[in-house]
Amino acid sequence: MIVFAKNKNFRQLLINQWISGFGDIVFYLALMNYVSAYSFAPLAVLLISLSETLPQLIQVFTGVAADFQKNRIHKYLLIQFSKVLLYSLVTFLLLGQDFSFLTLLVICLINFLSDSLSYFSGAMLTPVYVKVIEQDMTSAMGFRQASMSLVHILGNLAGGFLIAWMSIGALAGLNALTFLIAYLGFWHISKNLQELEPELGNAKKLNRENYWQHLLNSLKVLLGLKNVVRLLLVSTFGQVTLNILTPVATLLLLKRPFWNLQIGQSIAVLIVLSSAGLILGNILSGSLLKKLSTKLAMYSSQVCESFILCGFFWQNFLLVLIASFACSVTVGLLSPRLQKSVFSLIPEESMGAIQSAINLFSMAVPSVLSMLLIALASSMGIIYILLPLVLMLALSFYLIIPMENLKTDSDSC
Repeated sequence: MIVFAKNKNFRQLLINQWISGFGDIVFYLALMNYVSAYSFAPLAVLLISLSETLPQLIQVFTGVAADFQKNRIHKYLLIQFSKVLLYSLVTFLLLGQDFSFLTLLVICLINFLSDSLSYFSGAMLTPVYVKVIEQDMTSAMGFRQASMSLVHILGNLAGGFLIAWMSIGALAGLNALTFLIAYLGFWHISKNLQELEPELGNAKKLNRENYWQHLLNSLKVLLGLKNVVRLLLVSTFGQVTLNILTPVATLLLLKRPFWNLQIGQSIAVLIVLSSAGLILGNILSGSLLKKLSTKLAMYSSQVCESFILCGFFWQNFLLVLIASFACSVTVGLLSPRLQKSVFSLIPEESMGAIQSAINLFSMAVPSVLSMLLIALASSMGIIYILLPLVLMLALSFYLIIPMENLKTDSDSC
């Protein structure tokens, strides 16, 4: 919170993310709700989901291209303004004619292009962003993640309300307006950021050979950061446990209801506590618990996960609730520290590719493992997922033991 109040550039960049993120969430909900009334609704949902997911999957490749860019502040401004134009076109399509499958295809293509540009521009701006927050990186990263989680919650609540009162065209216009406000906010601090912008960009021109060579070199740099890789793997395993909480807890509640609550109410309590834990951990990572060693936080996370597994084994939802909150706090603690460790160690010219690779790994691996475990629990029973979860827990302890000091704000581990 202190870094938000004192650092003007960080404050404006984060406010921009709040505004554009809010608009994105509301429009996504509105579009999903709108297409549900049409005969092609199942295919529409698939296409919308693909337009959201594919940019995430290709972000490693856009991140590599970002590392070759020069004049990044100017290009970032152009990309931000292009997104205003793209969603103005979406607004025109939804206000100006009858909705059809062809209209949906165009909107999905625009959404895919806009999100791809967002990942590209984000990777391009990363070295500048690191310079903005380098004095309080863990605190800034933690506050950013916590506040974006709150924006996600508020965006979903507001979206649920607004879709009942506003047309899809009006909500598309609202989304375009949020991008315009974000563009103006970035333009306001662009001169300050240009002073921080170093001579970035690869000395070589971007071509096919240099592109793939840079990708391989960046991945080698990442794999050479053994402590960071260990922290990434441990955080990933912890994310798997959090991802399966809701569906596995639902299966548990089918057999043993929690007090006098309905299943949906019990799950709501679990989701609220888990979200609150993540937000609390993000905030505390660089403030009150700034001097807590990362290694101790990792051990604490594994202990909390072991209690979640005990709750599954004993079919004790109260134990799962308490342990999930504690586990979420530790995962929230570790996430900003992972980012701080990476940004402190990797060269500026590889930040886009390495950051994008970490983002993709953190998204894809937990998702795949979670789906497999949920399928196993649904088809065979909760007891059958305990062995793979215990193996991941044991592997996490094995990875933590030899870890050396990681660079955090307190430089303690």
